[in-house]
Amino acid sequence: MSLLKTNEIQNYNGSSLTLTASTVSTSAQLNTGGNISVTGSLNVSDDSTTRTNLGLGTIATQDSDSITVTGGSVTGTEIDLKSSGTTIYKSDGTTAILSESGGLVTMNNVTLDGDVAIASSGLTVRNIEQVALVSDQALSNDASLTTFFSPTYTPKFSGSKVMGCLNGIFYLRAEARDDGRKTFVLSFTGSDITDIDYGANQTIGGYDFGSSGILITYNFTTIGPLLTTTGTSTITCNCKLQNDASSPDSSWLVYGNNTLAKTFFTWIEYK
Repeated sequence: MSLLKTNEIQNYNGSSLTLTASTVSTSAQLNTGGNISVTGSLNVSDDSTTRTNLGLGTIATQDSDSITVTGGSVTGTEIDLKSSGTTIYKSDGTTAILSESGGLVTMNNVTLDGDVAIASSGLTVRNIEQVALVSDQALSNDASLTTFFSPTYTPKFSGSKVMGCLNGIFYLRAEARDDGRKTFVLSFTGSDITDIDYGANQTIGGYDFGSSGILITYNFTTIGPLLTTTGTSTITCNCKLQNDASSPDSSWLVYGNNTLAKTFFTWIEYK
């Protein structure tokens, strides 16, 4: 094989090798089984120019485990969102399609095909959380309205509807009196909702017209109102009970053992 000079074309087994650079330098073997046509420099001391002359883009310098893609499109490939704050945009570069933050993935401007369906109108459940009362709570000889449970919830979405439900097991006691009713209130409060006292002036318990004394245990569910959020600040529900009188004969007890077998609170968020 003769030396290939600049701007010279030689054929090898029916394939052509064309070099039109002003200089050609190699210290290693050059093999070809097809056409090689390069216009410009092939010089390891000028990586950027060499990549341009070979038609390679910026992705040629990125490692497989650290690739940044700007523009273009991805078809038929599964995308794994792992980093907090990751966002995928439409081709216009500004309309968000998928975004992930703190493990929550939000879809926007997405059409779902196949067996996946979302309600076209109305509210759908977006999240459910339950909080158990850690231990028994009791009060005797005190007629003040007292908080026995304060479960909290942080909404996932601004503008959503949040509802709280208390599942309670209550022991309400009154001796030597005909009225064993207790005042019961759920006070919802938060900076991004309108505070409300649900059940204000409501009483639970028994009333004995025979004045023979009352002992009653309740296992019931109380569903609070839908709360409209204007942000994602924490919501607290202060669950309260009040004895009918300041007397050792009047008391209440709420059972809790940090499990869902006794008193617990359920938060449901709709959007």
